[in-house]
This record gives sequence, C-alpha cells and structure tokens, in this order.
Amino acid sequence: MTDQHEPDGGPETDAESGIDRGGSAGSTGDSIADADADANANANANANANANANDRSSRNREAVATDERSTDDSARERGDESDREDGVKLGDEDATGTANGTGDESLFETARRTIRRVLETLRGSTIEADDYDPSVHGPLVSFDGDDGIEEVERYWVNAPFSFVTIGYDPNRNQHRYRTVEPTLTSEEQVLVDTLREDIRDPLLYRDDDGDVEPILRETIREYLERYGAEIDVATFYRLFYYIHRDFQGYGRLDPIMHDPHVEDISCDGYDLPIFVYHEEYTDVATDVAFQKAALDQFVVRLAQHSGRHISIGDPMVETTLPDGSRAELALGEEVTPRGSAFTIRKYADEPFTPIDLIEYGTFSVEQMAYLWLAIEHNKSLIFAGGTASGKTTSMNAISMFIPPRSKVLTIEDTRELQLLSLIHISER
Repeated sequence: MTDQHEPDGGPETDAESGIDRGGSAGSTGDSIADADADANANANANANANANANDRSSRNREAVATDERSTDDSARERGDESDREDGVKLGDEDATGTANGTGDESLFETARRTIRRVLETLRGSTIEADDYDPSVHGPLVSFDGDDGIEEVERYWVNAPFSFVTIGYDPNRNQHRYRTVEPTLTSEEQVLVDTLREDIRDPLLYRDDDGDVEPILRETIREYLERYGAEIDVATFYRLFYYIHRDFQGYGRLDPIMHDPHVEDISCDGYDLPIFVYHEEYTDVATDVAFQKAALDQFVVRLAQHSGRHISIGDPMVETTLPDGSRAELALGEEVTPRGSAFTIRKYADEPFTPIDLIEYGTFSVEQMAYLWLAIEHNKSLIFAGGTASGKTTSMNAISMFIPPRSKVLTIEDTRELQLLSLIHISER
C-alpha cells in the first residue's frame, strides 16, 4: 500500500523535488560558479605561488650571486689587507684580469710574486752587526780586471772595503788607475739611499766627539731593524762602507784619498777623468769622473769640511782639509770655463824626517848636515822648485832641527807646514 501511494505523491514530491531540485540546481550553479571561482582563485594562487617561487628563486640566485661577490670581495679585501700588511697596495686582480686579458693577468701575477719575494727578503728585524771576518763571511769586494788591460799592481787602500789596481794599456802606452769598491745590488742601493736620507739629521745633531764609526754602525743597525730588513754580516758592512764614505769620508774620491802613494789629485771640469800624481807611475788618469751637479756639490762639500764658504759670488777658495791636505777649489764656470775644479795636495800623516830624506836620496848626509848647521846658527834658507818638487816636504824635515822651545811664526796662504815646536803661531 505504501508502495502504491508513493507514485500518487510523486508529483507533489516532484514539485517539491522540483523546487528542491531547482534549489539544488541553483545551489549547483552557485557551487559550479563557486568552483569556477575557486578554480580561478586556485589558478591565481598557483600563478602567485609560481610567481612567488620564481621571485624567491630569483632572489635566491641574486643572494647566491651576492654571496659569491661578497666572498670574492672578502677574499680581495683579505688579500688587500695582507698586501697592506706587507707594505704594498695591489689593485683588484679580477678587474685587472678582466680588463687586460689573460696575458696581462699573468704579468700582474708575475709582478705580484716579485713584490712578495722582495718583501719576504726584507721582512724581519734581526740585524747581525758582528765583526766582519773575510774567512767566515766572504770578501766584500772583487775585481776580475779590464779587457785589454794588463794589471801591473794591486794593493789595498782601505782594507777590506776598497783597493786600487794599476793597469797598463798597450794600445795607448799609458798606465790606468782604477778604484775598486763593493758592488751593491739594486735592493741594497735602495737601502743605502734610504739610510743616507734618514741618518743625515741624527748624525748632524749628535754631541759625541769620540770615534764616529761605532756610533754610525749602531745607528745603521737601528734603522735597518726599523725597516724590517734582514741581511747578513757582509751586506751590513757593504752598506756601512758607503754610508761612512759619504758622511765621514770624501765620497767617490775616498779610495784615492786613502792611497798613500798618491801625492796630488786634480779635477779640471765636468765629465773629465780625475788625474793623480802617483809616486811610482807619475801622472795617471783614474776611472773617477763627476757630472755637473755632483761636481758642484762635491766642491761645496770640500769647502764646508774645511770650515770655509764658497759660492758663485766668491768662487775660489784655498783651504786645508781636516786631514791636513791642501785644497784649491773653484766653483762654477765663471773662473774655470770647463766647470768646477779642484786640486788636492796630500801630505803624509807623519811628516818625513831628515833621515827619511837621506834614505830616499833627496839629500846626502853632507847636505843635511849643512842645513842643520844653518838652522842652528839662525841662517836664512830658501827652498825653490816646481810643483811637487819637494819644497814643503824639505821644509817640514828641516824644521825638526829647530829647538823644541823656540818660538816659531809661520805665514802661509794655506797651512801646510807641520812643525813639532811647542810654541808655534800660524798666520795667513
């Protein structure tokens, strides 16, 4: 029965169902619309997600690139800091390689390695200033001779730093005088130039009146340690030689001034060889020559060492050097057309005695006895002769016959006489 009534109620149910279905249909349409909206939303969400993912991926790539650049920059900064610690500032290696190419990059690397080797060589602060021993530390100076020149003689003038060789040129039939000093590398020359500038003022304002060499040696050692230079004993004494030669000696002329066989030194102008009068080989040309600026400076320095002033306004000076040598100086081209000039007449540290002159054959025993009697009886004597003929040497020797307590007055343009009298007045 119930089954039979169900069809009767079907239309109402259908109507209701229709209404319900219509509502369901509307709901379904809304659901479909919502589904479409959700789909669109999901699509938009997916698009946004993809965009966000792409954006995150892009940002990640940028972050990675930034990290790589930061890493490279940090590495370069560490490299630059390392280079600055070494005292050298180098450019950006990557930029240089990119701009200049592989070839220039290899050149850059070569230069960089060279600089590092130099820095490693100079890095350190321990300087060995022990006494120099040739058998332990090796020679400071060496010379193999000149081609085409026969070496006649070789002797030390300032051992172990400098010696002189006398050579014979068969083509010109003349002797040659050569000075030999320690050879410096380019790095050692830089150290000498730097030391020369840094030590100048401390040496000028020192109050020490004693031996200068140990003071100078210690000063050089202190400055080398400040530089961080690490050198051996032989190198230290090569540097010391040139600093001492330039400050306390006579510069390039120092080996000649130390030569006991040289009596006279003359320079006639710019770029001309200096000539010496050698006691055995007479007039000989040397290998020393001065350029214009160096010669002008050297002449001024000679005057200052002797306590005199020379200038273009007063270009000629006759003076006595600290070692007793006589010097005649001319500055500029006003007096000497070929440039500044000088003549130095050297004298022995110990004057010749009458016995020395007899042994050398300058005077016989009878001649020397006659001069002795003349001095003892207050007679006048005249010594005349040419340049380097022995006038001053003879007067110095004969003056030893003067009683030690006699009062002696000498009048000289340039002080040359070395008298042993206790009462000696010298005037100019």
